[in-house]
Amino acid sequence: MTAARPDGPGETRTCTRPEAELTELTALYEAKGLSAATARTVATELISHGALAAHLDAELHIDPADIPSPVQAAAASALAFTVGAVLPLLAILLPPATARVASPLPPS
Repeated sequence: MTAARPDGPGETRTCTRPEAELTELTALYEAKGLSAATARTVATELISHGALAAHLDAELHIDPADIPSPVQAAAASALAFTVGAVLPLLAILLPPATARVASPLPPS
């Protein structure tokens, strides 16, 4: 069984315990009320379509399509940082000079 790694696009890793993972996924579906045979069939079919997606959905209730890309996260952080830096700068530069607090140091 192979699953996409979260730390690199296109990279894959091989599960070293595929039977244990299948058993774990089967147990999760049994806990949801499926019979043992049906749970095993569901787990086997879901793993064949994508082990990572099957485990994310069953164990963590995460849809892999809802996970933002690192590029989106970086862009959102950069935008937030820029807006956070511009607001105080505008608060200093926009008021007229007479409304600003005078500097305690004499001009040089």
